[in-house]
Amino acid sequence: FQRIHASLFPLTRSLPELLHHLPQIVSLLFQTEEEEEKDLLVLPDVLHLIGILARETRQELHPFVHTTLFPNIFQILFKQQQQPTLQVHIVEASFRAISNILRYDSILLQEEEEKANQTTLRQYYGPTLGSSSSLIRRLAGQTFSL
Repeated sequence: FQRIHASLFPLTRSLPELLHHLPQIVSLLFQTEEEEEKDLLVLPDVLHLIGILARETRQELHPFVHTTLFPNIFQILFKQQQQPTLQVHIVEASFRAISNILRYDSILLQEEEEKANQTTLRQYYGPTLGSSSSLIRRLAGQTFSL
């Protein structure tokens, strides 16, 4: 986690700096997530930081939702689903991050859904609502009911 802090701190000292460096910050968070994927203790913290980033940047994060954020977060979920034992803290942190993204970017996501005949988010909620894990199904239902 110290490596994450060291790489992000110079970019996030103020909200204007955060917005200016947003593409680099998103990239760093997911580089870190790939490196730390083996360390299951750090992954929930990275997911928590993504949720905070969604809260602080709101609609400014929208360009990264379908290109970077959702594909990577759902990849984490699908990897967890394939494991013999489900890491509950990672699954919960993933859904918290998704929930924050949906909550703070809801206006642009809703407009996007109306233009695309409500098929954009289906690729994400379909597999989670149909999961074999009852925990993932329950958390998906709560998250996507926003």
